[in-house]
Amino acid sequence: MKYLAVVAGLLIPTFAVAESDRGEFALKGVGTVECHVFLEHAEEQSNLYWNIGGWVDGYVTGYNGYVEDTFDIGSFTLGAPSDVLLTLVGRHCQNNQSDRLGFVVKSLVEQLHFIRLDQHSEVVEFAVDGEEYATYAQTLIKVQQVLKDGGHYTGSADGVFGPNTRRAIESFQEAEGLTVSGLPTPDVLFMILVRAGREG
Repeated sequence: MKYLAVVAGLLIPTFAVAESDRGEFALKGVGTVECHVFLEHAEEQSNLYWNIGGWVDGYVTGYNGYVEDTFDIGSFTLGAPSDVLLTLVGRHCQNNQSDRLGFVVKSLVEQLHFIRLDQHSEVVEFAVDGEEYATYAQTLIKVQQVLKDGGHYTGSADGVFGPNTRRAIESFQEAEGLTVSGLPTPDVLFMILVRAGREG
């Protein structure tokens, strides 16, 4: 089985391309772009690269609207999920240059299904080191529970970001060999949630 490399060495299995009567679909627009073209445009930060980002955000929005029991597949960010997902697509494309983006994004989004929010969640806002952050309360609860299960967090999973949660994120980052900041950025929340899914 092939693997799609994710942030910090986490692995998610990639897709097997389906046949027409087994789920194949017609790719349209930038979904037809091959990985090697994506990588060229990512390096240049060209208009095509930003169009692909918009397409990814639209794909995620469509998934949220049409997949049962899904409120937000990009639960790790309130902003554009493409900010994190394009990095993951780029990492996959490095080793799979002829893959088409439509299949790469479809596979990635399906793999992220387990970290989705299945219902509406309140947004919590807080400041860390003078920087403002906002995330779904349910995402923060899931992150705290994952950190607790991993031995990094001793508080209750209450959806409140405080010093204990920050220390737990620092502990996770240190254990994973990452830069230690304790900051709840979308990529950090993503890594914590995906790690839980792989181990769960």
